Amino acid sequence: METLEQILSRLKAQPSMGSPQERLAWCDQALNLIPSEERLELRARLHVEAALCLVPRASLASVGQIRKALDRYERALQVYRPETSLKQWAQARFNMARLYEHLSDPEAQEQAIHGHTEIVRAQSRALPASVWARSHTTLARLYFYRAEGDRRENIEQGITHAERALGLWDSQTQPLEWAETQDLLGLLFRERGSENPIQDLEDSLACHQAALSALRAIKQCPPTHWARVKHNLGTAWIDQPRGRRAENLSNAVACLETALKIRTPEQVPQDWADTQYMLVVALNAQAGADTVASVPRARCLAQELIAFYNSQASPDDWARCQRALGDAYMRSMEGERGENVERAIER
Repeated sequence: METLEQILSRLKAQPSMGSPQERLAWCDQALNLIPSEERLELRARLHVEAALCLVPRASLASVGQIRKALDRYERALQVYRPETSLKQWAQARFNMARLYEHLSDPEAQEQAIHGHTEIVRAQSRALPASVWARSHTTLARLYFYRAEGDRRENIEQGITHAERALGLWDSQTQPLEWAETQDLLGLLFRERGSENPIQDLEDSLACHQAALSALRAIKQCPPTHWARVKHNLGTAWIDQPRGRRAENLSNAVACLETALKIRTPEQVPQDWADTQYMLVVALNAQAGADTVASVPRARCLAQELIAFYNSQASPDDWARCQRALGDAYMRSMEGERGENVERAIER
C-alpha cells in the first residue's frame, strides 16, 4: 500500500498525470490516510483538487457531478477563510460560484450571486484586480438574467457591477475581458427603462461600438465573441431613436449579416436563429422606413426560422416567427394586396 507521501508526490510532481478519475481516486486515497482533525490545510487542498477532477469542464458536467464538486468546495471552505487564506478562499469561492452558474434553478443562481458578492466585498491588495473584475463582470451578467427580485433593481445592480469591472479591466492588456464587459453593459442599458429611454438606447449603442473597437485590436479575436458583439450592435441599431432611420437600419442589417457568417445553423443553431430573427425584424423595419425591396428576403428568412422551430418543438419562438412573417406579408407589394393581408392574418 502506498504511503501518503508517495501519493502526494505523484499528485504534485505531475499535475497532468492520470485521468481526472484516477487523480480523484488518488485524492481520496490521500484523504483516507489523514486523520480528520489533522493537517487541515492539506485536506482542503485535496478537496479542491478533487472538485477540479470531478468537473474538468463545467459546461460538459452533469448536475450530479457539479453537486459533488460543490460539496468538495464546501469542505475546503471550512478551512479556508478570507482572514487567514485569502487567495485560496477567493479561488475556491469563485470556482464554487461558477459551478452554481451552470445549474439552471433560481436557487443556484442566487447562490452564484452570493458567492461573487462575497468576493468583491473582500477586496484586498493581496488579490489581483482581475479577481474582483471577473466577479463584477459575472455579477453584471447574473443580475441581467436574474429571475428573482425587481427587474429594474436587478438591471441597476448589473450596471453598477459592469461599470466597476470596467474600472478594473485594462483595455490595453485585457481587451477581450474589457470588451465582454462593455458589451454586457450595452445590454443592461438597453433594458434599463429609466426616465430617459433615449439616452439609455444611445448609451447602449455606444457600449457595443466600444466593445467592437476593442475586439478589432485583438489579432486573433475569438469568432464567437465577434459574432456576439455584432449581433448586439445590430440589435442596438434597430432600436436607435436618433439619426436617419433608414441609415440606422442599414447599419443593423450589415451587422447582423456579418454575425450570420459565423453563427451558422450547423455550428450554433440557437445563436443562428436568434440573429436571423433580428435580421428579419430589421428587414421588416427597413421596408417600413424606406423601401419594400427587403420584404421578399424577410419572408424567406422567416420561413427558414419557422421550419427550424418546427423541428425544435419551440412553440413560443415558432409563434414569434409567424408574427414576423405576417408582418412581412403586410408590408409586401408583390401580388394582390388582399391576398397578402389574408396571408398576414393567417399567421
